[in-house]
Order: sequence, then structure tokens, then C-alpha cells
Amino acid sequence: MLSGDETLTVYLARVLSCPELFRVSTPEEARRIAEKILSGEIEPPLEFFGLRRNAVNEVLAVTDGPAGENVAPVGLRVCGDSIVVNLYPGSRTYENFVRTEGLTACVVPDPIRFLKALSKELAIETVGDGIKVAEGTRAYLELEAKEIHEGEPLTAELQVVGWGLLHPRPRALVRGESALLEALVELTRIHLDEDHVDACKRALEVVKRTIWSEEYQRAVEKVERELRGKEDGSDHQDTGPRIRRATGD
Repeated sequence: MLSGDETLTVYLARVLSCPELFRVSTPEEARRIAEKILSGEIEPPLEFFGLRRNAVNEVLAVTDGPAGENVAPVGLRVCGDSIVVNLYPGSRTYENFVRTEGLTACVVPDPIRFLKALSKELAIETVGDGIKVAEGTRAYLELEAKEIHEGEPLTAELQVVGWGLLHPRPRALVRGESALLEALVELTRIHLDEDHVDACKRALEVVKRTIWSEEYQRAVEKVERELRGKEDGSDHQDTGPRIRRATGD
């Protein structure tokens, strides 16, 4: 657990690393902002905790129930300031959330810890004022249900009721980012056989489902234009220059 001075140092480092979030011109101003966030006087934007807007952020959710705490991966759909989670019956996360209507979202940048969580090998630690978080957590948000829609899946709109920063560089995993990279790799191989075209399309579908920013939408459109050319019978052995000519880059 971090000491008081160490915690303030982490918050200060985070404020200084986010010039797009905080208009500060001196270290003293940055320190005042960090102190106000730490005390709860200022509620920082979700980006401060490593969440990406207009995307599905993969986090580890810690929930509490009769059998004790449970940690498992969930996807937080962040659109503007709205946070929505879909939970499916049959999981302990679902059962615990229905009981308590709350969870702690742990921002963990390492996929191996997600695997450990699924394998029940990931430890749960206590930080701050008794908050339970997954081992390796860099930031956490205490979330409570603001509105719940029953069904399969259960859909809940969440509100932030508490937070904590444990590392100055938190960043949630977003599947669409790596999926776009996978699509681009497959795009360079579409002249080899049709399997690479299909693999590229599957990767693009993941991007569409998990990132909705204009920048990523334009990227998907660029790749889809190239794929349509492939299906029309064009020669694509030199993919990169063709994309640059089509987009003017």
C-alpha cells in the first residue's frame, strides 16, 4: 500500500502527464489539482484513470458476495460520460452485482493478469480505505448502478462513487486497438490467398464493436475500401502505396 506522500506523488505525476486534461502552468498549480482530486474535491475525467471514451474498456471487476470477493474480466462501454456494463447470468460477477448493485473496476494493462483472473490465480489486494482491487491494478473506480435493465445480458448504467490511482500511467486494454493492428497485418497479405481477406474482415468487426471514435471509423473505412478492391479482382501486391493514393496521405 502506498504511503500518503507516495500517493500524492503518483497523483501529481499523473496530472503533469495529462496536459490535455488539466490547464496548469506551474508545478504548484499541478500539486493543488492533485490534492483536490485525491481529497475528492475534484472529480477528474475518466481519461485520468486510463479509460478511453467511445470504446469498450476491458477491466477486471471485483465484486463481493456470500462466497467472498471475486475478480473477473468485464467490458465497460464508455460513451461520453456514460459507463455501461453488460453481465450474463451464470457468473459470480453477475450474481454478486445483482446482490450489491456495485463493482470495483480495476484498470490493469497486462493481459496475463486477465488470464490469471479467469484461472482463479489472481490475488485480491486491499488499498486505500479497505477497497478490494485485483493484483496489478493501476487505477480503480468504485461504480454503482444508476439504472438496471433486466435481460440476457443484464445491462446496467453505472456511476462513479469513488476512485483511486496507484500508478501514474494507468491504461485500460481496448480490444479494438490491437484488432486494427491485426487487420492491417492481414491487409499486407491479402494477395496471398482469400483466408487473409476473411481474417482482415473479422478483425475489422472487432474494431467496429469496440471503438466508435471518428478516427477509428475512418481507419476501418480505408481498410474496407482496399478489401473491396481485392474482391473486385485488383492486384494488391503493393498495398501500402495504394492506400496512400486513395486517402491522400
